[in-house]
Parts: sequence; C-alpha cells; structure tokens
Amino acid sequence: MSLEKMLSDIENALNQLQKNMSVIHSSNVIDRKLIRKIENLIERLLRNLRFFSAMFLNYRYGPNFLSQIRNKTCSLCNRLGQLIIKNIALLRRDLILRSVKEIVNCGCLKTAEKVFNMLIDNSENFSGLADTIDNAIECGFLDIALRGLVKLADKGLSFKEIMYNRALICYLMGRDKEALQILQDAVKKYGEQRQFLGLLSAVYIGLGLFDQAKKILERIR
Repeated sequence: MSLEKMLSDIENALNQLQKNMSVIHSSNVIDRKLIRKIENLIERLLRNLRFFSAMFLNYRYGPNFLSQIRNKTCSLCNRLGQLIIKNIALLRRDLILRSVKEIVNCGCLKTAEKVFNMLIDNSENFSGLADTIDNAIECGFLDIALRGLVKLADKGLSFKEIMYNRALICYLMGRDKEALQILQDAVKKYGEQRQFLGLLSAVYIGLGLFDQAKKILERIR
C-alpha cells in the first residue's frame, strides 16, 4: 500500500469514527455493536500510525519528505486526539492509552498532553489513575504524572510507593525542595526505608547540603 493510500485510509477511518460517534451522541443510546465498530476503527488507525512512527526513524527518507509526512500525520493524530477527548467516556482506557502512545511516537506531543490531562481529570478510581500515571511517565510527561500522584494523595491514598514516586518526579524535574518535603513526610510516616533514604541523599546533594547527604548515606550502610 502506498503512503498516500495509507494516509487516505487513516483519514477515511477518522471520518467514519466521527460519524459513528455522532450517531451515539444524537441518539443518547449506547449501542454496543457501534462501540465495537468504533474500537475496531481505532485499532485500524493505530496499525497505520505505527507504520508512520517507524518510518520517521528511517534515515533513508529525505528530511523534506519526512517533514511533509510528519505534518500530515500530526494533523490526523490531532483529529484522533480531539475525538478521544470528546468521547472519552465511551472508550476503553487501555485503547485510549495505546492511542496516546502512538500519537507520542508520531511526535504529536501537544495532542498527547491534552489527552493525558483529560484522562487525569476523568479518573476517579485508583487503578485508572495509576495506569494513566504509569503511561504518562513512560511517555515523558512527568508534570502530568505528578498531577495524577497529587490527585491520589488528595484522595487519601498516600501509600509509600505513591509518595516515593511523587518525590522522584519532583527530583527529576529539579523541584528539590518539594521532593525534600515529601521524603521527610514519608520517613516520618513509614520509617527510614532504603528507597526513601537513597533518594533523600540525592536530593540533599542537589540542594548542596553535602553534610546531610553524607549522614544519610552512612545510615544506609
């Protein structure tokens, strides 16, 4: 199949997707057969997008040609992202997350960021938030992952893993003072566990507090 035909196939699938979603909204009835049809269309889109994301890593193609294809692909990814955001309640979370990954792989980061933010806003249970956070970290959206972890903490889910991940992301983002506060709270709540102390020593070094870092490292030994 030629590149032009594949791009055309993506566009046709998006048009069908938009039409089917409009039918559901206008009827206010959840048609399971239509939902499955929508999911199959998204799977078809993802197969084609995977081809293009792999092509962008192939240096046999000239930069001008790749730039043209990337711009067209990003335009299509943007349409897919908008449709997901408008119909987020209709779609399975795993399918949405796989879609976001392909959007990221195609280089359309702004669209992916919008979908991730919408997922965080619409996730009310632990597993949904945790899946979204893991995928946001994997795709490099640390600020969105941190927002999800804060939302978990606000719900009272301050498990030690959540506190550690919050501190780690803050540290990776250069927010050392915030990381320090989280780690100090974690040590008070859960005791001097190695994972906390190891990260705490790195945070102290980042803040230039070398004596404190040395004391922590001695306690780890």
